[in-house]
Amino acid sequence: MSNPHFLKTANKIKADNGLTFQIVDLLETSDGGLCVYTKKGAAKQDFRQFKDDLGAALGLRVEVVPLGSRELMAVLGGIGRCDQELCCHRWLPAPQNVGTQTLVEQDLSGIPGDYLGLCGKLLCCLLYEGENFKLECAYGEGLRARLRKESAAVQVKVEEVRKQTVAAPPPEEKRRRVVRRFIRR
Repeated sequence: MSNPHFLKTANKIKADNGLTFQIVDLLETSDGGLCVYTKKGAAKQDFRQFKDDLGAALGLRVEVVPLGSRELMAVLGGIGRCDQELCCHRWLPAPQNVGTQTLVEQDLSGIPGDYLGLCGKLLCCLLYEGENFKLECAYGEGLRARLRKESAAVQVKVEEVRKQTVAAPPPEEKRRRVVRRFIRR
């Protein structure tokens, strides 16, 4: 939220006009305007009077942006099933639309509800997993085995480097120990 005064004023004007939409976020724009993000409701509402009244009360140009469920989660953020921050909030430039055909293409069985995100729609990451699934189908089990082998080789190299760095401490640490002994005496 940008300014609590803006939110309080917006909620008062919304109530005065008898509107029922939910204000999700307010954002001051660089050109001296105010963007009001709202949750899309079932009933279509007219925002013209609200925009005019809020603009007059705050002395700003007001824009109202209704958000769908995916866009709402992109603004609010959250933690997904993978225990990571939601991709749509963290790095996706625009929320993705995922159709149920994706479940069929990837041979995902079970209830489609098992594959729903916080927004109540199919997980966006199913699109990215779809590319890997197509590669795996094209190359068969050979691709998976090759990836496991490469991953194991990288892990061995990481362990070798880790052992080398632990075995020989950097010369700076030796100097620090000598200085500490000198100061304590």
